[in-house]
Amino acid sequence: GPERKPVELTEQQMEWGIGVVQKRQQRVDETSILEAIQAQFSRTVDDPELDKAQRSAVHWDDPMRDFVGSSAEAGGEAGEGGAGGKSHKLGKKERKEQEKALIEKTILARRTYRGSFQPNRFGIRPGHRWDGVDRSNGFEKDLFQSRSANAERRQETFADSIAHM
Repeated sequence: GPERKPVELTEQQMEWGIGVVQKRQQRVDETSILEAIQAQFSRTVDDPELDKAQRSAVHWDDPMRDFVGSSAEAGGEAGEGGAGGKSHKLGKKERKEQEKALIEKTILARRTYRGSFQPNRFGIRPGHRWDGVDRSNGFEKDLFQSRSANAERRQETFADSIAHM
């Protein structure tokens, strides 16, 4: 058959054989090795530099990576680690609102009962398969009545205390 010639790769081809992110990570690893060589020999549990490095590491499987910290704090560049970058630029209030909206969206995505129902102390809507029959022992109803009676009594005593001034 045809003879194969050994393929010689040029410097540029060798460079393109590795990804950009991998190359960046390789540079970071090299600098951390040089720093480790120059650092003290023993590291204790309460080493502040080690603690900072471990805390700032952004992992792809971290469920809170989109909500907590920023890419500048994490020591990485924007978009690194698959986090996106846009979610890190949000302030605390915006992130909290975004998280709340996400939770509400997942709750609303579940099928729920369409008819009327007695409220419960947890604010949970009945599921879509509920037949509408209240099979409770009346505890929730009594609880709501006692709460409203207590609130009404507090309001009356407050009004009386102000009237006597």
